[in-house]
Amino acid sequence: MKVFVYCDEKGQVDDHDNLSAQIGFHKMGFEIVNFHEYTELSKFHSKEDVIVSGIGHVKRRLVDLGADMPDVDYPESLKKYLGRKIWRSTINTVNN
Repeated sequence: MKVFVYCDEKGQVDDHDNLSAQIGFHKMGFEIVNFHEYTELSKFHSKEDVIVSGIGHVKRRLVDLGADMPDVDYPESLKKYLGRKIWRSTINTVNN
């Protein structure tokens, strides 16, 4: 099994969480493969491999592999415990 870690165009992991995951997987003996473009991921990634990246890459790859990917959200039954209102908006709406 390989671990595909998203990196910038220079080949550097530019996110602290991704870097921590990369270090952890490396210490466990996994083969690390850095990628920048999704096409690199789609060419070399198999369904047994791990992807360390943002939700966009992960969801797109799961869909490409045939998985049904509904939107990630809190279930209605848990919303009363969140302690705040959560709604979908845009930065321009919130910023005004």
